[in-house]
Amino acid sequence: MAPAHEPNPSQYWVQIGDSEYDVSGMWKKHPGGSVISSYFGQDATDAFSQFHMNMPKADKWLKTLPKRPVEKKKTGKVDVEAEFREWTEDLTRRGFFKPSYPYVVYKIAEPLVMYAIGCYLMATFPSAWSIAVACILFSQANVKCGWIQHEGGHTSLTTIPKVDKFIQAFSIGLGLSTCGFQWNRMHNRHHATPQKINHDVDLDTLPLVGFFKGCVEKTRKSLGLPVSKLWLRLQAWTFMPVVCGGLLWLYWVYNLHLRTAIKKDWASLFFMLASHVVKPMLFVHFGGATFLQGYALFMVCYWLTGMCLFGHFSLSHTFMPVVEDGDHKNWVAFAMDHTVDISPGNHAVDWMMGFLNYQVIHHLFPTMPQFRGPAVSRELRDKAKRWGIKYNTMDYWPAWGAMLGNLDEVGKHYWADAAKGVAKVKVT
Repeated sequence: MAPAHEPNPSQYWVQIGDSEYDVSGMWKKHPGGSVISSYFGQDATDAFSQFHMNMPKADKWLKTLPKRPVEKKKTGKVDVEAEFREWTEDLTRRGFFKPSYPYVVYKIAEPLVMYAIGCYLMATFPSAWSIAVACILFSQANVKCGWIQHEGGHTSLTTIPKVDKFIQAFSIGLGLSTCGFQWNRMHNRHHATPQKINHDVDLDTLPLVGFFKGCVEKTRKSLGLPVSKLWLRLQAWTFMPVVCGGLLWLYWVYNLHLRTAIKKDWASLFFMLASHVVKPMLFVHFGGATFLQGYALFMVCYWLTGMCLFGHFSLSHTFMPVVEDGDHKNWVAFAMDHTVDISPGNHAVDWMMGFLNYQVIHHLFPTMPQFRGPAVSRELRDKAKRWGIKYNTMDYWPAWGAMLGNLDEVGKHYWADAAKGVAKVKVT
């Protein structure tokens, strides 16, 4: 996807370290998508290092680009970016970016065990209740696949890119019937500039949902459809059961991700197609259902999966302040000001959200294995005090209230705007 405003050739430069690099010849060919366009004319040092920590080829590629030196500006303030880079180096020396293979085995085994238990219950206790319990277990196994594929996409599982990408293709394809390549292409843009209008795809969600006041006027309509003010007014109620569990999931599985997999990601495509046969057949073989009944139950599982998965993904940033299209912040400010950690240190929440409740940590260090979040969170508290930056944290249930409350406020805003328009028409 092209940047919101196509720059002239003199603007195709990004700063990495002490040099600016001309990316005019490669930004559209970038393997990670058009994420580079969010950093034209900006300092991309931390974005480059954090995105490519497990990809040495990126450094070799960088050396082939035209460059020019940049003079570093000195200020009397604490150099947050410099201290962040020093902290990254310190965490690297202490092994925080190294994988834990027992953790990887556990993560992969967890959804498989959930599926096995569901199949056992259906076969041993044949009834509607055992099928219902199996649907819940299968949906939670799918959610666990969502957490696995997410780490695989960031190469933070084994930290071996080819291995992690295969694990991602398997878990997202078979577990979620979606495409790893498409997920990465979208998710990289979110990480590059979280909560930035027309750059973070998580804000480009109209007409299905609007996350901030001004979304109708300022964002590109991602599906090209008109926006209903009535729909926005009801979005706090429809977001989970209709959007997350239904419309968004259907669009992803049967359109967007399928089209991308056919063109770009055959590994995901194989597992995606297999999921539409293998998973319904579990209900046929162990639950005594027909294939059509099994496929209907397969869809029920995805409805539950979508609500849980997309709902949790929305907890950590959708109600945070947005960044205007023309503004830019440094890597640390994007993470600290526009994401929030949910119940740090709460083991139940850690398990339920697959350590993605540490979104501030994850945005600072996207290639760090996510189970390191609790330990790094404790260190960040002290760092934030020194830097004079607020470390945003929130308990689990208040985070749900903030997310749904924000949707309600945005809906009320546009409904009131629509009512004013009707009143003006009546007066005239």
